[in-house]
Amino acid sequence: MPPEIRAALLLWLSALVAVETGAGLVPWQPVARTVAVVVATYLVIQMTLGRNWARIALTLLFAGVATPAVAAGSMRWLADASGFVPVLFAASMIAHVAAVLAALVYMYLPASNRYFRESGARRAGSAGRGGARAGGRGAAPSHRRQPVPELR
Repeated sequence: MPPEIRAALLLWLSALVAVETGAGLVPWQPVARTVAVVVATYLVIQMTLGRNWARIALTLLFAGVATPAVAAGSMRWLADASGFVPVLFAASMIAHVAAVLAALVYMYLPASNRYFRESGARRAGSAGRGGARAGGRGAAPSHRRQPVPELR
């Protein structure tokens, strides 16, 4: 895994921690938050494994839809709030948005694009060579198979 993907992983995890920290300060839909965190964590793990579909899903679902929705909802709540808790909440939302934006940058750097391209090619190549996926459970990859001697 290239350092750019490792950085994106850490930034996504930081974004999740930041948003959960802020959400813990105010009563906010705990079931929806839990589902979102589980889905985001799954996608982040798949992204680090080189799954391009997970990178796209993170970009569309969490950077494109969830983060703006959470930020907009936060602004409405902050407009009516007062005291020290809103300051902490705002700081956590700023940290969340900054981490998401930085993770997006790292996920689409040239080295990251190369990683996803090579990971996809490796998976496609191993399935086409008769590797463990194509050959069944426990099958040795075709490049390691030895011919069976004939019995006479």
